[in-house]
Amino acid sequence: MSEITSNGTKKRKLTTKSCEGDAVITDLPNETLPLKAPGRSATSVAQAAQPVENARPDMRFVLAEPSRLREQVAKLENRNATRFEAESGSPIVIDLTDDDDNTAIPVKLEHGLDAVVDLYNATPLRESVEDDRSSTLSAGGELESPLLPRQSTESTVEFLESVHTKVSQVSVIAQWGMTMPAVVRRFPSVDLQLPPQPNTVFSHRFLKNCFGGSSIANGWYESKGIGRPLQVHLYVLLNRELDPLIPRVPGAHGAQITPELQFSAIKRFPLFIRDSDHSGFRYYGTYKAMRSDFLGHNDMLEVPEHVKNYWASRLGNHAANGLKSGPTVGILKDMWPKVPTGWWDASKKEMTSYTSERGNLEEGLEVLRRSITDQEAQNLSKDEILAAFERNDLDDEPGISMYYEYLECVGYDVELYQTLVSKMNEL
Repeated sequence: MSEITSNGTKKRKLTTKSCEGDAVITDLPNETLPLKAPGRSATSVAQAAQPVENARPDMRFVLAEPSRLREQVAKLENRNATRFEAESGSPIVIDLTDDDDNTAIPVKLEHGLDAVVDLYNATPLRESVEDDRSSTLSAGGELESPLLPRQSTESTVEFLESVHTKVSQVSVIAQWGMTMPAVVRRFPSVDLQLPPQPNTVFSHRFLKNCFGGSSIANGWYESKGIGRPLQVHLYVLLNRELDPLIPRVPGAHGAQITPELQFSAIKRFPLFIRDSDHSGFRYYGTYKAMRSDFLGHNDMLEVPEHVKNYWASRLGNHAANGLKSGPTVGILKDMWPKVPTGWWDASKKEMTSYTSERGNLEEGLEVLRRSITDQEAQNLSKDEILAAFERNDLDDEPGISMYYEYLECVGYDVELYQTLVSKMNEL
């Protein structure tokens, strides 16, 4: 039987995925409800949740509890000199992990929820990832230590049940060692009204049949909508394994990493994302693409190796006919460093042949450069592209980079989602 809380809402049970051996107190609207960890009494959790000394009453707390929580509570009580500073309403993370414990306990906020507690079941956590470096960057917080592969287990969490599911807080998540660009972190949070079951999966073929159109870039499709059941002129289908910074849940902001520029103007579109362990795509909301930014060498060092390998293969390998496609050649010509062809002496108004030593000896000389030719682009191999990804921006032979395509959530089209579900049920 459901319990009635003091504010008139009712509690119900929800089974979710969590980290084995961990218990998390999740900051939920109106009140904080502790998880019941196996083998732990309510007393030990309650003791750990006591207010920190000198903390303001309007602060909210997020607690990470390792397996030896009871012993660590005593440690926390002895640290009377510790002070926590945070803005009003900002969450504070209390880490009770032993100093000699190498396993970091994830404390992640995603729309006001711990990342392990996936309310919408929209973004399943990866079961096991080698060198998983996921971590959280909260307002004013610091990145957590690299995490070990997660082991999923069943746990139960109580939460307040409302008439509608709302999304009101967007946090910043760092995945595979990459932090979200500052531009994305400054996007305003959104308040979405989601349908009761927002996690229906659609196949690639089904979405193509509904929307039509053809690919204009990596994951981007444009359609005139003629003869199609849904009049959508631009839609985006992304793969999380190849885009570590795309949104984690409906309403979150993110960024696509791509070697090709998409648009020079802001466009709006429905965004669908395929998770690592799913064959279909889920609807994440209506997004708009801001102007792109260039990844510097420091950013490129954080791009996961499997992502760089994927793009090096896409750009370096030839098609079945032995030639790279026209769009691939165009991308390589745009991104590859220009080739020096000579020296221009402005005082003498003459050009001389290029030698790498002369520029260091004489002032007033300018290097003349040209783009690589189509044939030179055809000859670039995967290994050459991978090596260029690793070079510094200001090397004598500069490196190459990719772009951030910023993805800002602006809404959630419930009617579009329900229409897609109805169309799929008709099949």
